[in-house]
Amino acid sequence: MRVTELRLLRVYFGISATLLSFLALAGFRLSPRTTERFAEIDVERINLIEKDGTRRLIISNRERSPAVYTHGDTIGQPGRRAGLIFYNDSASEVGGLVFGGYREKSGKVNQGLSLTFDQYDQDQVVALQHIDEGGSRYQGLTVNDRPEPALVEILARQRHIDSMPAGVRRDSARAVWLAWQGGVALGARRLFVGRNRDRASVINLADPIGRVRLRLMVDSLGGAQIQFLDSLGHVQSTLPK
Repeated sequence: MRVTELRLLRVYFGISATLLSFLALAGFRLSPRTTERFAEIDVERINLIEKDGTRRLIISNRERSPAVYTHGDTIGQPGRRAGLIFYNDSASEVGGLVFGGYREKSGKVNQGLSLTFDQYDQDQVVALQHIDEGGSRYQGLTVNDRPEPALVEILARQRHIDSMPAGVRRDSARAVWLAWQGGVALGARRLFVGRNRDRASVINLADPIGRVRLRLMVDSLGGAQIQFLDSLGHVQSTLPK
């Protein structure tokens, strides 16, 4: 091989190597980063989704908060609750952490903070809450029973019944609607542990339709009592007597 050809070959390999290095570096710089780090970020809403677009968590301010969403149906209006909303594998809402509160010009406070978990296709069955309505406050843990039918079906039948003219036919339809749910509309509170609006610390245990049948209580003055109640809410006996 002549000297001139050898020099040309060296120049060719040199240019090729430089070009390949440049393309590799450019490709590395253009490839998307899998992790970003921020010291601080201001945002009105964050949507956490799966690769296929299924929503799993929404964090938002009140204005950009979603309406309740379950299996393609929405309940209520958006823009009413700041916080975190949880969604299951079907993108249906299954609870959340929501909060809000303000003081009126009169000095009256309205505040609500709530961490809830929902039954599938239903409303909340576990709730940890603090509610303040102008000084009438309660806070504690609530456990609810919910009907087996989906909440959207129950509400759809309720709207149909409410649209009927008053009378025997509507009363009969409502009785059937209640029986279909298990005898109580939208579910029943079975357990409450916390501080009630009378400033008593209580444990309320209720029957399947939400009637408190056993209460353990320390009242606002420090008196302790166990109460047994009948199905009408009347105290039948107490300990100590």
